[in-house]
Amino acid sequence: MAHRPSRSFRIQIGLFLGTLLLALAAFEGICRLAGVDFNPNPNWRFHPLLGWTQERSVQYGIQVAGGAVHVEFNSMGFRDIEHRLEKPSDVRRAVVIGDSFSEAIQVNLGETYWHRLQALLNQDNPQTRWEVINLGVGDFGTAQAWLALTEFGLRFSPDLVISQIFPLNDICNNTIELAGLCKSQNDSFRPYFVETPKGLELTWAQPVRHRLRSSLVSFGLLEKAYTLLRRQAQEQSVDELHSARIAERQLPGDPLLYTFAQDDQQIEPVAKGWRITEKILEDTHTLCQRHGIGWMAVVIPFEARVGPGWNDFALSVPHMKLVQDYPEQRLGRLFSRLNAPAVLLKPVFEEHLDVFFPGRGGHLNPAAHALAAQAIHGKLKQSGLVD
Repeated sequence: MAHRPSRSFRIQIGLFLGTLLLALAAFEGICRLAGVDFNPNPNWRFHPLLGWTQERSVQYGIQVAGGAVHVEFNSMGFRDIEHRLEKPSDVRRAVVIGDSFSEAIQVNLGETYWHRLQALLNQDNPQTRWEVINLGVGDFGTAQAWLALTEFGLRFSPDLVISQIFPLNDICNNTIELAGLCKSQNDSFRPYFVETPKGLELTWAQPVRHRLRSSLVSFGLLEKAYTLLRRQAQEQSVDELHSARIAERQLPGDPLLYTFAQDDQQIEPVAKGWRITEKILEDTHTLCQRHGIGWMAVVIPFEARVGPGWNDFALSVPHMKLVQDYPEQRLGRLFSRLNAPAVLLKPVFEEHLDVFFPGRGGHLNPAAHALAAQAIHGKLKQSGLVD
């Protein structure tokens, strides 16, 4: 005959579990009242859909090559001034979606390509006032750019959407199979689209943890503390960990560089990333058409692909056959099929190497931002998207 726990023992277990639940609830309440930060980056804020935005209503100064830069984020968590949702009757609006090239903390706000574009648009016709609204956030993939548009951008009633694309880590950032393998420290927070028979479906690399983070501040705090302790205990550098993960997955090389491999040499996760990226861009174009919004793509090149330095770069990875203009070729075919205007900035920058270089931490300097704004403005006028 099985022994049944005594009534007093069951009461003790119940009291223990009840006390534990009360303690956890109290801890959660304290975390919420204290505004505990478990964000992926000191200047970013966790967002349950996008993964993260920038901090809200924060300003600070940084030093970069060339001098001081003032960085400011608005109350929605994007690097821009405040914009009210309701569009004035005499205003036309462009919404920019993208990544760190649009966040552009390497330059002052007035030096960014999209702020310069606003000035150029407002010079064209004094009767029309343009607002260019930036929703670009560092380390965003194309999936997050889509979500920023649907969650925030459409609320501004835009007349134009500009999709800024960086075909290097964008491809990795759109591939859930490459989570943690492309040098980003934020993949556990990142949303992904995956291919299904019904189309693209939204998910996360850690769906259970994502639900807990979204519901419990205390879980996010404990997870962050654990992650920091684990990183401190690791004897390997970030690059060494990156290489070890690639070897563990038995990948033949850095997935970031396979972005430039010709079709028959791409590894399947990167090929899948390209397919998903193209599908998101096509869906963005379709969404804009459905809402009567103009759409244009802007492709910013990886710095190593601009100018004569490419040959040395390609020789440094002899096991891969890299194609310097592969992203422009592939995306160009997509934009042609969609009959959508696009600005491919690589040839623009190559005509002005003395201005394009040096970059700022792998990003654009103020003069390169100015070149980009002029090229975008010219294409908008040529395509008839602006008067």
